[in-house]
Amino acid sequence: MSRRVTLNYVPERVQCVEKFYGVGFLNSGGETTCKDLVQRLAVKEGDSVLDVGSGSGGMAFYLAENVGATVTGVDSCSSLVTLTRHRSEMKSLTDKVTFLEKRYEEVRLRASNV
Repeated sequence: MSRRVTLNYVPERVQCVEKFYGVGFLNSGGETTCKDLVQRLAVKEGDSVLDVGSGSGGMAFYLAENVGATVTGVDSCSSLVTLTRHRSEMKSLTDKVTFLEKRYEEVRLRASNV
């Protein structure tokens, strides 16, 4: 029997982690790893990207601001989704970035989008 564990990132914890990895990033590598991944995946302007486990939004915001992609970020942590939606509004990116509170298993894609 599996048990669902949800980490709830309080704002203080997010700010602390982002001091190490950069604003928007909750894992090692930060923007450097983000840039590398974008290059490897050859994401280009106009592409639609699904960011599963979007965290505090670093990848999504990078793609929207620097590449011109449209991004849907999905995270199961309500406090992170609230944070990223607020950041999206502050950056005036609500037309390019959307954040949903869902578990990845709940995301439904059409075969043409994969």
